[in-house]
Amino acid sequence: MHTVSLFPAGALDPVEDRADQALLAIRRLLEAGHPLVVAYSGGKDSSMVAALALHAALEHRAAGGNPLVVVTTGDTLVESPEVAEHYRNELSRMRNFGSRHGIRIITRIVEPAMAATFQVKVLSGRALPSFPGTHGDCSSDLRILPQRRSGEASSARWRMRGSPSR
Repeated sequence: MHTVSLFPAGALDPVEDRADQALLAIRRLLEAGHPLVVAYSGGKDSSMVAALALHAALEHRAAGGNPLVVVTTGDTLVESPEVAEHYRNELSRMRNFGSRHGIRIITRIVEPAMAATFQVKVLSGRALPSFPGTHGDCSSDLRILPQRRSGEASSARWRMRGSPSR
């Protein structure tokens, strides 16, 4: 009888092993002099990425490094007040963590350009409201592009000043 594998090799590795692998990869970035840039939404996935980045920065600091962690959040301007309060509180907690441990942590809340906001696009007739299962213009225009622009501007400043995290 032939057994059918339901999961690819490694899919059932312990989560601790995966976290250790992620921490090692992140530490290597820091050791190479790169800042860590985390796009944070406040959800469980980006919270885990932020936790790993902060843990790696703490380890790098303990080893004598000077890590820089930049955490950006895209405010869509249509979030519920509870969601906005949640990510603002979490960003504050990250800054406090950095202060307590001597880690440079910069947090930024970026917003879409006025012409790209939900209200302007829908009211001007340039877009329709999005519905579940349809295209992701909302996510791209309201979250991803503003964070990408912010990151590109920061990268240009860091390149002019030299490596920020060694």
